[in-house]
Amino acid sequence: MGSTETAGEGPPHRVRLSPCWIARTEVTNQQYRRFLAETGHPPTTLATEDRFNRDDQPVVGADWEDAAAYCRWAGGRLPTEAEWEFAARGTDGRRYPWGNAEPSPSQAVFLLDFLKGEAAPVGSTPGDTSPFGVMDLAGNVTEWCADWFAPYASDTGTPPADPKGPPAGTLRVRRGGTYWYAAAGLRTTQRYSSPPAPVLSRRYIGFRYVVDAPGPGERARTAANAPTE
Repeated sequence: MGSTETAGEGPPHRVRLSPCWIARTEVTNQQYRRFLAETGHPPTTLATEDRFNRDDQPVVGADWEDAAAYCRWAGGRLPTEAEWEFAARGTDGRRYPWGNAEPSPSQAVFLLDFLKGEAAPVGSTPGDTSPFGVMDLAGNVTEWCADWFAPYASDTGTPPADPKGPPAGTLRVRRGGTYWYAAAGLRTTQRYSSPPAPVLSRRYIGFRYVVDAPGPGERARTAANAPTE
């Protein structure tokens, strides 16, 4: 995890992760509206702006607490920074989710005008796919992670299991590039951070969720209880 490319991405260090499932795309406006209808949760700060609210676009304008609330409602949680990076980077340390080749506009959504640009429908650039089949991890919208932002600790030789970042802080981690970032901002190790409170319009911040994979015992119980014909 991490790199030596910029000071904020280092030092490189090893971590161990438990199995989980991560959503193939970011949460869409259509999915988020169902959450609002069923829970009465307040809409986002951009809910009245048409260009950000098509059904198949990733929902934007949600602050960190909004995103966390959706994930709980959906039966999951926000990914940790380590989980996000692994989903994007795979086991071979790739620079971008698709590999080490520099991105092109046909491969990922980036380099659009900040004021006039907008997120594309989720999954609309198949080239932006990780080795695990997860889409839109490089471009389109940057994504909230569960962690508070802090510098990485040094590699001690014993990889920590399922790191979750510091217990408190002032900024939350964001990962992934956006529709208006340059190519360098799409790298799998690039780190970003923002205040979790709704102080910005956040027209370029979305999120996806993860679900912990059941352990062997849980899988066995699920199989035993499965209906039979």
